[in-house]
Amino acid sequence: MRALNKGYTNSEYQAYYTSPYLQQIKGGAFRPLQSATVIRVSSTTSALSPEALKMLDRLEEFKSLRDNWDSYNAACPSETAIRQAEKMVRRLDREGMPFFFTAPGPNGEVVLELKRLHKAVEIYFHADAPSDFILFDGDQTVEEGLTEPNLHQIIQFFQ
Repeated sequence: MRALNKGYTNSEYQAYYTSPYLQQIKGGAFRPLQSATVIRVSSTTSALSPEALKMLDRLEEFKSLRDNWDSYNAACPSETAIRQAEKMVRRLDREGMPFFFTAPGPNGEVVLELKRLHKAVEIYFHADAPSDFILFDGDQTVEEGLTEPNLHQIIQFFQ
């Protein structure tokens, strides 16, 4: 293959290439490039819903909280709990889950609540323990347990 159709091979072109705009010609002279390479970059991740973005923004705000953030000696949210909650928001958003709110807890935990009509789930993320959840139908507790082994059940609850 000839670079720029001017009689140079690709290896010769690369050897004499000196800038994004000029090509060195044998003998030390330069000439403008007469073609360009277009590189297309695309993301493989899908866009998040506005509700998920709102949750992620709120979680980001939690990172600036310090101990006693509530003036009742609450511990600041742990980085681990925030990171776990962020991952869960992204994961649940792919399933179209109904985000309602997120809040820091008094012991460094983070709670994420999903709600649709009379159904709700609260997921608690801790610094030093696996996340757990509580499912509600109206005022009644339907199920409690560890989040990961029951995530499918949580998703099915809203469908």
